[in-house]
Amino acid sequence: MAINFIKTISKGQKDQSAHNAFVRYGLGIFPKEDLIIKKIGKKYKIYGSFEYANVLVNLIAALSDDKIKVEASIPSIKDLSPRLSSLGIEFELDRRFGKSGKLYKFKTEIKKEDLIKLLGELHDCYCLMNLTCGLRLVKFKKLETPKLGGKTDKYVIAELDISDKDKIIEEFLFDVDTKEFAEAVIKHIYNIKKINVDLKLVEKDANEARRLATRQGTIKRTVIVDGKTLKDADISFEV
Repeated sequence: MAINFIKTISKGQKDQSAHNAFVRYGLGIFPKEDLIIKKIGKKYKIYGSFEYANVLVNLIAALSDDKIKVEASIPSIKDLSPRLSSLGIEFELDRRFGKSGKLYKFKTEIKKEDLIKLLGELHDCYCLMNLTCGLRLVKFKKLETPKLGGKTDKYVIAELDISDKDKIIEEFLFDVDTKEFAEAVIKHIYNIKKINVDLKLVEKDANEARRLATRQGTIKRTVIVDGKTLKDADISFEV
């Protein structure tokens, strides 16, 4: 599957990451902040909203070489201790003021394969991780979830090596014909038209029912490369 959940959906596929990306949405129309990719000298910078947190962390992990420096703060209502301890990661627990669950905080240096394994196990969490490996990095505006409904443009920034161009195109410009670019701006508007929920589960556990419910609708996708609109289409989905 793709690292970018939008690509997964565009290909008519489903996975847990695509589902998780829409769990917090109810019915309605939701214009999203732009994803911006710029070529700056001998690197690319990607500016993403909060919804791209896991996408960019997974992307940098996949592209990095061997050891990666990690500063993490992972919010969860579940006990993540076994997952972290299995990789020898020492962590601290912190309170989330006004929010449920705890923050699992740690700083470490980890092998690429171990980080990829951990990210796979944390697919149902927001993986808020500042990562550094050579020229590649991910940096969050804040290692906490933003206020519900607040603007999150440029909440996470990734820097990639110029040699990563093909992977950037593969994940984010997969449906347009471009091989070279200076700037790409990707716009999405979500239209959630239907939520399929287990009504029996609602009576037992409303939060779990909401988490497991699937959402149907369309994504209006617009891709602008160097000032030219190369894609403007609606994508139907159910995740």
